[in-house]
Amino acid sequence: MSAPQGALTRYPAGSLQEAWQMVYPIMLTAASGRLMMFFDRLILAQYSTKAMTAAASAGMVVATFHYSVVSLVTIVEMFVGQYNGSKKYKKVSQSVWQMIWLSLAASLLFFPLAFFTGEFFVADPYDDLGVPYFKWLMIFGTPLALQAALGSFFVGIGKPKIVTVITVIANVINLVLDVIFVFGIEGWFPSLGTMGAAIATGIALCFQAGVLFYIFLSEPYKSKYGTWDLSFLPKLFNKEIKIGLPSAVTHLIEIAAWATQLHIMARAGDLYITVIAIAQTAFILFFFVNEGLSKGMGAIASNYMGAKRYEFVPKSLASMVRILVYFIGALSLVFVFYPEPLINGFIEGDYSAEFLEELVYYTRWALIWMWVYMFLDGIVWILSGILTASGDTKYIMYINCTTSWIFGVLPMYLLVEYADMNPAGVLFIMTIYGGLNVLLFYWRYRTGAWRENRIQS
Repeated sequence: MSAPQGALTRYPAGSLQEAWQMVYPIMLTAASGRLMMFFDRLILAQYSTKAMTAAASAGMVVATFHYSVVSLVTIVEMFVGQYNGSKKYKKVSQSVWQMIWLSLAASLLFFPLAFFTGEFFVADPYDDLGVPYFKWLMIFGTPLALQAALGSFFVGIGKPKIVTVITVIANVINLVLDVIFVFGIEGWFPSLGTMGAAIATGIALCFQAGVLFYIFLSEPYKSKYGTWDLSFLPKLFNKEIKIGLPSAVTHLIEIAAWATQLHIMARAGDLYITVIAIAQTAFILFFFVNEGLSKGMGAIASNYMGAKRYEFVPKSLASMVRILVYFIGALSLVFVFYPEPLINGFIEGDYSAEFLEELVYYTRWALIWMWVYMFLDGIVWILSGILTASGDTKYIMYINCTTSWIFGVLPMYLLVEYADMNPAGVLFIMTIYGGLNVLLFYWRYRTGAWRENRIQS
């Protein structure tokens, strides 16, 4: 059976094999990227638990701005997929270049934030360690956006393995520099603590963006896609912004909700912030599953939409959900049955036996609820991949922005402040919020609104 127009692999359209062929390199790339933040926090936890919690608190604020821009530039993946599926190859690179220019312009946002807002955004108990981490991580926002835009090109044309290899190498660079910059080398290099962790990540991001850009301009992409066409095209730029902006607003408000949760936990005390920081860090580490499924679903759906083969999208959706179930089952070993190695890796400090007993108890339950939330959130991200591929980003914005605050942050704040809810209970609230999102996204998918192609209209 020959692959239909718009197909990205040699496997049958909508099959589990096709889905896995697209998803696993994206997952590896996402996992490698998440490992940068995970290793930052893990190494800082060995430096001091306070440094880890400070980085977690400050890092979420940085992520609010970073990933808002990243989510805006990565909308180009859907343009790339649709134009590639319809064989409009020159428009592929033209779409990418608009987001490259936007990534460079984003430095006008990142630099002022880095130098003038750290003391405002970082919670008071952790400002001495959190502000340097905030400042240096914010400075490196532009290479983060560039590698996201360039990575979207390779994913959209069905070559995610290129991004995977480069990201893995960048992670090795980050890990080595993390150890050196955080702890220092006696007599040779001073210990930089949280600032060193941020600088190490920034250097790795610069490497990643530079190599991807070099390959993007090389043969055969120059010949087939015209990647040397540096033109700024206002009409195309505005169209990408129009479709991508709701996605950026969604990430800004949703990540701000996560950052607000950490801020509330920091005010509640060491037990609360440490439990939530560990559970959230575990979620960030394994979020590559949901991120990979969403991007893979988006790449496949956008190519089939470009080729006007809509009938293969539901089959791909079913395949993606199967992959999610397999991964969530495997992750139960870490989150449910054997969480002790993960928990112990983040506990460093002179705590009382009573505090440690409470910390381990509540962290175990927090990880169980986070595991449930990860499954629900994975379904949402897969459905979101389909809606984004069609340009239906406003619906995603309306739902996520509403539910994350009304059904996530607000009840958590009220229950912690006025009902003295324990740290694990906060994560139970997140499962309710996640389940509601599943229902709302699935309803939108069932209406067939994703067949109204807003990208090539």
